[in-house]
Amino acid sequence: MKIIPEVKWKNLIEDLNNIRGVSMIIGATDSGKSSLLKYLLKELLRKNLVTSVIDSDVGQSSLGLPGTVSMRIFYNEHDFDKFTFEKMSFVGTINPAMNMSTIISITSKMTKICKENSDFVLIDTSGLISGEIGKNLKILKIKSIQPEHIIALQRENELENILNFVENIYVHRIPVSCMVKIRSREERILYRKIKLKDYFSNSKLNNFIVSKNSIICYYKKNSFIPKYADCLQGKLIGLNYNDETKALGIVDEIDDGSIIFTSPIDSLKNINKIIFGDMKI
Repeated sequence: MKIIPEVKWKNLIEDLNNIRGVSMIIGATDSGKSSLLKYLLKELLRKNLVTSVIDSDVGQSSLGLPGTVSMRIFYNEHDFDKFTFEKMSFVGTINPAMNMSTIISITSKMTKICKENSDFVLIDTSGLISGEIGKNLKILKIKSIQPEHIIALQRENELENILNFVENIYVHRIPVSCMVKIRSREERILYRKIKLKDYFSNSKLNNFIVSKNSIICYYKKNSFIPKYADCLQGKLIGLNYNDETKALGIVDEIDDGSIIFTSPIDSLKNINKIIFGDMKI
């Protein structure tokens, strides 16, 4: 997809270059956050500046998979053509309000990794901005990460309830492009389905049987023992080493002593957690 930059987008590059660091992009659903991020990324790479991307939009991730926070470090222009994640963490939901603290924590940890290894960090966020939940999500994320820049994509003044709480951070108010396409709910659902279908169909799938006693399972940060009665068949799971999800899987069956699932991962060596969520495939 060709990205047509707005005039103010071009001015952003100079502003970001003057004070390097972390830039968080916020805006409502269908405000062009991902398109702006890709434009900034491409321009920074053209200047030979190592740039990291963190995608914390768990519902409509452009870098990663639905239900995950993901990251990648881009070293040169050639990397731009491979716009996909290199690390991810499964949070188990496409609704950021359902697992707010985990999303903030993971995004913050990824930011620290990226800051140590790149000149710039660009963070994409979800379109949840309205109401107390949307406001709190963005304010808590800003406080946790402390970015140098906030890039606020607004149609009118819909972000001011968040920006009013921002202190000692450069805020760039950018009007939403008239070229932005408004997507329907059905289109968003289809986008997620295609992303997950591609992930599982483009790799060789392996079947695993794991004893419930050999690994710790988590649901919304709490450990639990999955049971047949929980109706978990078809649920997505994250196969983790600590906070990093090495692969996703699909639950085939839960019996008295085992979890049976399918995943593109080759081996469960070093996997020490299984993360359950609310997503089915």
